[in-house]
Amino acid sequence: MIWKINTFGSFRLFYQEQQLGAHLSRTSKALISLLATHQSRSVTREEIACLLWSTEYDKAAQHRLSTILWRLRHLGDSGAQTTTRQLLLIEPNGDVRINGRDVVEID
Repeated sequence: MIWKINTFGSFRLFYQEQQLGAHLSRTSKALISLLATHQSRSVTREEIACLLWSTEYDKAAQHRLSTILWRLRHLGDSGAQTTTRQLLLIEPNGDVRINGRDVVEID
């Protein structure tokens, strides 16, 4: 397992057994937790904006979400990861999901 997400108790994120999540924003942690609860499917950006900010997917929400996704996609190997090792995957239609169970373990 490359990634491990603990959501019970306090949120903890591990990459190759090294804890990362200390510097993540509350919104980043909430997004990872949200996606972890939907591990078997992708979540639309509109759905994420509604759940995280109780707002429509307007230009401001698009910018906030894009920034958070960029930061989360660059965790770990400082951008040198292949798609198969990233925590999050972005589908061609823009939907977002947690990487497969062979890469990410969720409690």
